[in-house]
Amino acid sequence: MVANLRSAARRPCAARRTSRAACFVSVQMSPQQIAALGRTVVDALVRADLVELPAGSDAAAKAVADQFVAYFKAAATLEADAERLADEHLRAARAGAAGIDRRRVVQMIKEKLASERGLPV
Repeated sequence: MVANLRSAARRPCAARRTSRAACFVSVQMSPQQIAALGRTVVDALVRADLVELPAGSDAAAKAVADQFVAYFKAAATLEADAERLADEHLRAARAGAAGIDRRRVVQMIKEKLASERGLPV
């Protein structure tokens, strides 16, 4: 059973007979997890003597957490845009799309959009 799950995880969506929406897994972090991540980053920077904070690190941790939230929102928008553009592209190239790997098209579009938007992927 475990071997079947592992091999299924490596197969593309079409081979697993699942919908496209079910194929793309998005990791959701709670606000508490993001705040903890921000505190961890700030604490690590302070311990490594890379930054000195004159007062408590709460404001810095909140600023880092806010940057993570902004990045996650931009990444989700990027993913949705790449999916939409890939669907449009494959619909337009329907006649010759028999051998086109949709996942690869999405990845290439996502890389291009990320470089245009200055977003690290």
